Amino acid sequence: MSLVRGRITDQTSGAGLPGVTVLVKGTQQGVSTQADGSFALPVADTQSTLVIASIGYERKEYKLTNPSAPLALALAPDTRSLSEVVVTRKGKMPTPPAVGPAPAGGLPAFHEYLKKELEYPDKALRDRTQGTVKLRFTVTATGTIEDLKVVSGLSKECDEEAMRLVREGPAWFPGIIGGGARPSKCASPCRFVFSSLGNFSHQKSPPE
Repeated sequence: MSLVRGRITDQTSGAGLPGVTVLVKGTQQGVSTQADGSFALPVADTQSTLVIASIGYERKEYKLTNPSAPLALALAPDTRSLSEVVVTRKGKMPTPPAVGPAPAGGLPAFHEYLKKELEYPDKALRDRTQGTVKLRFTVTATGTIEDLKVVSGLSKECDEEAMRLVREGPAWFPGIIGGGARPSKCASPCRFVFSSLGNFSHQKSPPE
């Protein structure tokens, strides 16, 4: 999963265009630009094509080559479309689908990180402590993690290790709601389990 950021402007005036629809071609995944023409859109395929459309402007397609580089795209006014708007009943634009927050690299890579980096606390090993630590946190509009807390603990040592994993883990992409980045709450159950050989494993469910 990559987060494509950019800004759509009017080719004539250079002003940012709000309400422009930016879709991943062949899917229903998309967002609308903010008041200044900016947008942030998570894409699963870095070779995707973006379809950019707005009433009164020519439709444009853009093939992604470097999703990490900010895009600066300009739309040319469509005289024919402007004429049609005058005689056509104005309809309400559909609300873009919401996209939940996601860790950089995707959930499978995040799960692998958790599996490799979990350090079973010494006291928990001695006490043979097993179970689940349930965490809750907020991914802000800028992708940072805030309000990380334990909602169902196992032991002091296990609780602290579960929180460390989330706090020191990969960066997160924010959730997209109503066409823009928004703070989103996530839940994270972390399991501490012994095997018959004394090893341990860890599993994490996807965000809510």
